[in-house]
Amino acid sequence: MLNNLGEVARLQSDHARAEGLYREGLALHRTLGNQRGAAITLGNLGFVAHREGKVEEAAALLLESIALKHHLGDEIGLAYCFAGLAAVLCDDGAYVLAARLLGTAEGLIRTHAVQLDAADRTDHAACVARCRTNLGDEAYAAAADEGRAMEIDAAVATALASREDVRRRTS
Repeated sequence: MLNNLGEVARLQSDHARAEGLYREGLALHRTLGNQRGAAITLGNLGFVAHREGKVEEAAALLLESIALKHHLGDEIGLAYCFAGLAAVLCDDGAYVLAARLLGTAEGLIRTHAVQLDAADRTDHAACVARCRTNLGDEAYAAAADEGRAMEIDAAVATALASREDVRRRTS
């Protein structure tokens, strides 16, 4: 329930309220040992941190969510987190890596016949546009194709390896 209320607040751009609700929910999930709930909430906290311009925090939260979702075998959840991390990396200037993760996310979204929320679709489209502008259409398409072709384990490893790159660029 706290996560759902956080989602409403996030979609209304009330980031402070969303963060508070997510953090309260995350504490409960961890107390109860609910890894799936914790993974979802960590990802949502990452989206909020990104919208607040907290690049390193957003990356850390999304990467923690990715690791947990991978452990749980949650490919749909991974798709959302890959798209979120791609937006963070795009804002950080890591366009090739962002394009690869966008490709991975798009492949998973297609495979599982799901779609991003309206607000997340807007962020996704903006990230794609920025990557295309900075890389050019051919380089973007090549990187996104690499991402679509990646196995889940390789995509997760690629995402987790980005943590140090984000730290270096934000330090």
